[in-house]
Amino acid sequence: NDRGAAPGLMGNFFDKRSTPGVLSLELYVNRNHDDSNFTIGPHFVVNEYSKRDDYISVELYNEQVTYSANITVGSNSQKQNVIVDTGSSDLWVVDSSANCQEKSGYSSDYCFSGGTYDPSSSSTIQELGKSFNIRYGDGSSSSGTWVKDTVGINGAIILNQQFGDVNSTSVSQGILGIGLDTNESTDTIYENVPINLKEQGFINTNAYSLYLNAPSATSGTIIFGGIDHAKYTGSLTTLPLTSNREFTIQTNSATVGTSTIDINTGLLLDSGTTLTYLPQSVVDSIANAIGGDITYNRPIGAYIWSCNRNGKVTYNFPQGLNIDIPYSDLAVPLYYSNGAVAGFCALGILYGENFNILGDNFLRHAYVVYNLDALTISLAPVVYTSDSNVTIV
Repeated sequence: NDRGAAPGLMGNFFDKRSTPGVLSLELYVNRNHDDSNFTIGPHFVVNEYSKRDDYISVELYNEQVTYSANITVGSNSQKQNVIVDTGSSDLWVVDSSANCQEKSGYSSDYCFSGGTYDPSSSSTIQELGKSFNIRYGDGSSSSGTWVKDTVGINGAIILNQQFGDVNSTSVSQGILGIGLDTNESTDTIYENVPINLKEQGFINTNAYSLYLNAPSATSGTIIFGGIDHAKYTGSLTTLPLTSNREFTIQTNSATVGTSTIDINTGLLLDSGTTLTYLPQSVVDSIANAIGGDITYNRPIGAYIWSCNRNGKVTYNFPQGLNIDIPYSDLAVPLYYSNGAVAGFCALGILYGENFNILGDNFLRHAYVVYNLDALTISLAPVVYTSDSNVTIV
């Protein structure tokens, strides 16, 4: 990935706090073969519950896709490439003296891949004297201390931003959690990055629009404080959150061919999770409706099917909103441990156990506006285009 490219700037924004505008941030697509076994867990923050730990390890790997952005931290603008995650709410970066937790097949410094932070070289660092700990739904975790320092996001200089200075992690790079403050991993709520972008005058509304772009694309865009109307078809449908902590919206059903499968629950729209996780009965019904050569493989923990089937799964939301996901983005290629292609695919909809998540393989097919002030999500079918028509929210 070309992580050195300068993110594009749109709208009337610059760092005059008297004129809030929009802040556009380029998202880089990172593709890595997952290191453990096929059944990667979702990557959202865990508070009251944890992922099951009874997976059977199989030497098949899938491609883990993440979306990251370039930011800076410290008075001396130390560059960081961080995963942009709507499923968590805290920013953390990797300290230059951090310990990368041991992972089979990984180098000892794998967690430095997105850059590191040397707090001693920043003149604006404030140590808060509190320990930072976060754990995600895929079992990964990070720990360190809470600090406040300057954070730069495409020219917007946020002063006194609280974030985690991590000295031990099993994640390959830092994470920019942009969820609700009620989902922060602290006892007391603080102003996270989206809140401070509004509070310090860079945007009018604590809202942002997510455009992950086509499955084959190398970059997408997140716009804080704005909506790009060229990136969707029809009109945006606005739905209330079904949680006061997470970006969950009511999802009525899924349609495959002539079959409609009831879902009737809230699903989390999580940019930090590669695949989709639904109740077991729903996944089984979707697979049954797909039919043909699809079979459940217990060791892998997923349905297996051929990689080139034609069709789509349609998610049906309130107010008549439907989002189509082509089979091509639900066929996850598998690899043997030597890197050879297995020649068959997994279905990118997995058993969710106690979490229900629409991950990146859904989000690539919707244009999504997260409004953290109004506690709503607006979405419409995506249009892949380089055209732009941005308005301020």
